[in-house]
Amino acid sequence: MILYWSLILALSMLLYVLLDGFDLGVGMLFGMTRDETRRRHMLAAVSPLWDGNETWLIVAGVVLWGAFSQAYSLLVSAFYIPVILMPVQLLFGHLVGDYVHRYQPVKFAAIEARWHDEQPAAEVLIAWPDATHLPATS
Repeated sequence: MILYWSLILALSMLLYVLLDGFDLGVGMLFGMTRDETRRRHMLAAVSPLWDGNETWLIVAGVVLWGAFSQAYSLLVSAFYIPVILMPVQLLFGHLVGDYVHRYQPVKFAAIEARWHDEQPAAEVLIAWPDATHLPATS
């Protein structure tokens, strides 16, 4: 019986890695093209699978909880703070976006313009300041 649950756990993790790799790959390529037709094609290709691949993580969690309860308790206790902070961060990130949209429309318009004209801000993980492109101050 352990072999059965181990195979289901391995299959769910494999499917998650494969399907999420597809999403992440399209996300990285999305920032490299300016052509709206290509962007629409990329979104159309990934949209049916966009959130469905996270289901495999839920399957893995349920299998760990049901079949491997000691491993589940070890992982949950080890990752308790990140598991609690991630939904909180998503909520506050959404609230900040709503705040900027409602009370700072010029800033929101600048963010939208950057999204459409330059590399999307969501794809910039680490940014180094470049003194040659900064405005001159006196």
